[in-house]
Amino acid sequence: GSGLDISGIIKSLMNVEQQPLAKLDIKEATTQAKISAYGSLKGAMSGVRSSILNLQDIAKFIGVKGSSSDSSSVGFTIKTGAVAGSYNIDVVALAKNQTLTTKAGIFTSDTQVLASAADLAISPTNPAGGAELTLTFGKKDGGPFSANSAKSPITIALDPGADGAISLTEVRDSINAKKAGVTASLVKVADGDYRLSLVSTDTGLSNGMKLEVTKGATAANNTPSGLSKLIYNPDVAALSQPNFEVLTGNEAADAEIKINGVQVKRSSNVITDVIDNSTITLNKVTTTAVKLSVATDSSGVASALESFVKSYNESSKQLADSSAYDQVTKKGAILSADSTVRDLQSKLRSILTTQVSGVSGFSTLSDLGVAIQKDGTLTFNKTKLETAMASNPSGVSQFFGAYDKVLNPTSAPEAAKSGFVYKVDQILAGIFDKNGTFDSRVSGLNSTNKDIAAQRVLLQRRLVDIETRYRKEYTALDVSLAGLQRTSSWLSSSLASLPKL
Repeated sequence: GSGLDISGIIKSLMNVEQQPLAKLDIKEATTQAKISAYGSLKGAMSGVRSSILNLQDIAKFIGVKGSSSDSSSVGFTIKTGAVAGSYNIDVVALAKNQTLTTKAGIFTSDTQVLASAADLAISPTNPAGGAELTLTFGKKDGGPFSANSAKSPITIALDPGADGAISLTEVRDSINAKKAGVTASLVKVADGDYRLSLVSTDTGLSNGMKLEVTKGATAANNTPSGLSKLIYNPDVAALSQPNFEVLTGNEAADAEIKINGVQVKRSSNVITDVIDNSTITLNKVTTTAVKLSVATDSSGVASALESFVKSYNESSKQLADSSAYDQVTKKGAILSADSTVRDLQSKLRSILTTQVSGVSGFSTLSDLGVAIQKDGTLTFNKTKLETAMASNPSGVSQFFGAYDKVLNPTSAPEAAKSGFVYKVDQILAGIFDKNGTFDSRVSGLNSTNKDIAAQRVLLQRRLVDIETRYRKEYTALDVSLAGLQRTSSWLSSSLASLPKL
């Protein structure tokens, strides 16, 4: 050949010819970026829609909460079904459990034997053998001891040790092992002075104790065994009790309260049957009345509105950022000057001006504490909502068009369609539903990308043809130049060989 750089020439020419292909790549990347931007906007605005729809749930408007002005003295909790109201509670006395303590001199050691193996053996006075203690709960209230009808007497078998005898320690352990609603313990007061203490688990006047030894109280020789020291009869006068005593402050007693001035007594300090669907916990005697309140709970509505305000502000910012134009750099964001974004911004703002008629005191969101600022963001005044809920909870739920979603799981009832949520959702439905704003815009962008792909295929085919043509033309030129170079060389050689004149 002529030495012509055919490859270099063709490469330079093809770089020029391929410029339209590079422009298609840029256009495709821009279109794909717009699709991603719309996906992000759709996600953000979906949060607005879901937070608004939460306000359609009637369960958020029918809640109540309980409170105590002094929970350290009187605790107060409620459950579903509690009715709004206010109560003044005076705690006159707390419920107490009974404590029986053996008197001084009854027991001298924790290993003291109360019944020997011979005492516990089968005999005419103890035909069944062994030993049993019977515990009966009841009350002594100005008359004879009366058993607690809600609790049957409990028989406690007293288990002897390896030596077959029953010691004071084994009595304690047998009582505790039975888990009979009483706790037994031994207290060493001094050398030679041990006390057996029995504490009832449940409080209340009807949970006082009576103790009987129903087996083994009489020894084989027909004399009382040491087990007789476990007997306690409430009907015997305190001074005549041979074994146990109830020290001051250890008496079984009912709780006594005054609720709105009415005296009420209960066996427990946890009272569940005075105020419907509530629990009152008495912690200490009071000197001034404690106020218990069951009031409308606006926390569910407040939480939903807070979520809406947050979602709205995030969506508004994303819309603004995606369509912004920087005057300094003279560059716009990916959706700058996009008319669809302006339409979305307009629909988002229209939520704030949506009005509801027929509800006294409430017509727009601003009446419930949601306000727009100069920069376009929203703020939420929770106190304003709480005031509205306290004065007119049904009006607030009517404003939003709240309804029972369990009874109406698929669509809103007719009465709810005049509410704020339904009206706003109709606006947002045009954005999110099939063939709505997002679907239509993204579908158009996807169509653009398909066209770009088709154009790229045609252009690539054309570039192949152009390169083939260039290669043929420049190869032919190379051959022609090579022939001319040979002719030039021959002529030069021939002229050089001619004789000089």
